[in-house]
Amino acid sequence: MKKILHTTLIEFLTENLGTQPFKIPEKIESFYDISGDFSNVKNWKSKVIVGNSLSEGKKIGEWDGVGYVLISLTTNYIIPVSHSDEHQNGYELLSYLIEKYKIKNLSYQSVWLLSNHFVYGGKYHNDEVKAILKAYEYGSRGIMIKQMGGTKYMTIEEYVEHNGDFNQAIKTSKEQKKISTNGQKFIDKLIEVLKLFEKYRSDLDLPKAKKSKLEDSIVVASKELNKIITTNDILWDALYDKDKSKFMYKSFCKAIEDFDINMIDNSLFGMNGVKNSIHMLLKKDDKKLEELFWSNENALEQFNAMAQIR
Repeated sequence: MKKILHTTLIEFLTENLGTQPFKIPEKIESFYDISGDFSNVKNWKSKVIVGNSLSEGKKIGEWDGVGYVLISLTTNYIIPVSHSDEHQNGYELLSYLIEKYKIKNLSYQSVWLLSNHFVYGGKYHNDEVKAILKAYEYGSRGIMIKQMGGTKYMTIEEYVEHNGDFNQAIKTSKEQKKISTNGQKFIDKLIEVLKLFEKYRSDLDLPKAKKSKLEDSIVVASKELNKIITTNDILWDALYDKDKSKFMYKSFCKAIEDFDINMIDNSLFGMNGVKNSIHMLLKKDDKKLEELFWSNENALEQFNAMAQIR
């Protein structure tokens, strides 16, 4: 076996880029128009296959751009995901392709390759590191890796070099302005409810008992979220600022009392819902909200990450 003399993992991957070229499963190759390596993802095209997140004016069968790429952790196969198919980060598309076209499930991990990719960490850490290492190996450059619900971030080069260890990499990375404790509590609780709904909506075959337990969890978490809102003047005022957001917030409160799961979902995550109302104000860099979050930039990035999920 040839001895590797490179001093760092980055040097090894950079010098050996292309020694393990990626490929698309043969049965679905015709759905894609791609060229170059992962540094060219912004110019890749994919046909819309399931249309679960249809971009404006797009239809199933038409060409669309690519943001997420599903990367096999065990082989060199990849599956680009069109913007119109990126609900659940492309995993819903993957399930469809496995069932419809009988492609093999090769431990695919989704990575966003256009700008900022958010990682969950914890039990997902090892798979995230493997996928991002492969993305780097396949040419991805110039993107930032950020913590979901956290304040730390690093370049993809730093992420690979430090094996996904933010605490180690932060010594050489810039850290964003720290978000306030109260602001982070609100965001964390909103993310918790969002994840509960994603689980509730994605698994349609849940046994009745488990579905009922999940509904209880949604209501409990929603009550906790509402308590954060009602005890914070800035959030309260923001949601009562306009008639539409005021109406949706009132609907949210009533839905909790009525145990109306669908209305909780719609009033939180639908048009003019709680999440979108705050998100829009953060995009405008609302100075009142900055009194709560301390850093609107930090909060906005976390809301942008939520928007990638839904």
